Amino acid sequence: MEAGRPTKKSGSKKSKKGWRKRTDIQDIEDHLVEKRTEERHGGVVSEKSDRGLFFVDGATEESASNTSKKKKLIIPSDDEDEEVYVSKRDRHMRKLQQEHDTEMKNSATVATVVNIWGQEAMTVKDGYLESTVKPAKKMPSSMKKKVVTEAVAVDVDPAGASYNPAYDDHQELLKVAHERELRKLNNARKLNKKVKMVSVGRLKKLSKIWLREMSAGLKNDPDAQVEENELVNDDAVHGCPVSAEDRKTIKARNRLLKERQALRRTALDRGARMKLQDVFRLKSLKREIKNEDAAQAERREHRNLLLAERKRRPKRLSKHKFGECDTVVQLSEEISGSLRSLRVEGSLSNDRFRSLQRRNIIETRRPVVPRRKYKKKTFEKKSYKTKTIKELTHKNEK
Repeated sequence: MEAGRPTKKSGSKKSKKGWRKRTDIQDIEDHLVEKRTEERHGGVVSEKSDRGLFFVDGATEESASNTSKKKKLIIPSDDEDEEVYVSKRDRHMRKLQQEHDTEMKNSATVATVVNIWGQEAMTVKDGYLESTVKPAKKMPSSMKKKVVTEAVAVDVDPAGASYNPAYDDHQELLKVAHERELRKLNNARKLNKKVKMVSVGRLKKLSKIWLREMSAGLKNDPDAQVEENELVNDDAVHGCPVSAEDRKTIKARNRLLKERQALRRTALDRGARMKLQDVFRLKSLKREIKNEDAAQAERREHRNLLLAERKRRPKRLSKHKFGECDTVVQLSEEISGSLRSLRVEGSLSNDRFRSLQRRNIIETRRPVVPRRKYKKKTFEKKSYKTKTIKELTHKNEK
């Protein structure tokens, strides 16, 4: 037997177990170990370009002797007397290595394999691992933009909401609350008008109408045959070519052309007369220009007010829209007149939370209501039907 040659293992390779046991894969494992070693030391040699493996040394003795043109980087070491010089050749090598790393990064996806302790084990550069690599989360550019708002931190309630308000202020607040509730009722009434309840008789009638419309055009439908015959007759009537008698003569065409030219001249004369009349109505033109300038200034002022109001309104930071809470209103008989007998209404923490939302510090949210994802199961325990000591003693006494 030759030395260094693997021995042949006898036995059957019919099953998978026998194939794994009696197959020599040492050469494949050596190849994989060598490939991993190359990847740890900068990548596979066979996949590197010529520029990544070799370089051209263009330095000569004359350039090396010229110390004024040679740029050197001095790196201090542990020994003060020893200095390490990094020459132009070393910088050129570093530049080639950076270009090679950039080329490898662009050509394949870099996947970092970590062990169970989170330590980096190896780096694999293959395109088919792109789906297994978890992409890094990117922060949206809008997060870096500061949302400016002119909303105040503490919104003061109107004077009518005081514990001892003036009569006029309280009546004004009651009027505002009444209009708000009336608006809600009107909106609900409009929705109820749009959505009407349908009776059973109406549903039956609609079903018959739907069946007649859907069955229109079928073979056994006599109405469809009548309509088809009418369409055929209409096509026969309207499909006739224009006869020689219906054609316009040259005299008729010339007459129509003259009429169009006359209308055109009349319109031009009317425009010329209007231009001449404008000279004599300079006062009215000045008045129109002044009114137009005033209307434009009014529109500009209204636009500025809308922009200022938009700055005070909260931005849309989530899928929920911010809505202002209704002001707490007390009726005339509920007013106490003193702080000692004042009834507390509202929530201070809720007001602060909504103030943060109004000033775009946090997004608008909705409370998450807990709910059960599955139906609750009920069953009786076996011990429920067993008799207690009290029942047993009561039975024995009888």
